Amino acid sequence: MEKIIYRTDKGISIVNPTGEFPIADVIQKSVPKDTDYWIVDEKDIPKDRSFRDAWEWDGAKIKIDNVKKQVILDKKAEKDAKLNAKQEAIDSIDSATTIPELIAIVKKVISVI
Repeated sequence: MEKIIYRTDKGISIVNPTGEFPIADVIQKSVPKDTDYWIVDEKDIPKDRSFRDAWEWDGAKIKIDNVKKQVILDKKAEKDAKLNAKQEAIDSIDSATTIPELIAIVKKVISVI
């Protein structure tokens, strides 16, 4: 099935025509004015959307921009580290034996949110 793709400031946007309307009408309604677009086969669009924000159109196919991919990976690693720190703090609540220890743990949990 044919798809319409065009570049945006975040990467590649995909329009999925239903076949209900002529493709020219779909393009006119869906693609921003004065924006280049391409009609591609569905099989040419990556199935894995993990790095969709890193997709680039090189004029022949969609490829992954490695610099943008690394930014995505770095942000994910940072988010995962914060979640792990938060979970560790939550898990340590049972070890508190005094109110001041419990307060310190709660403050730690709040600080990593």
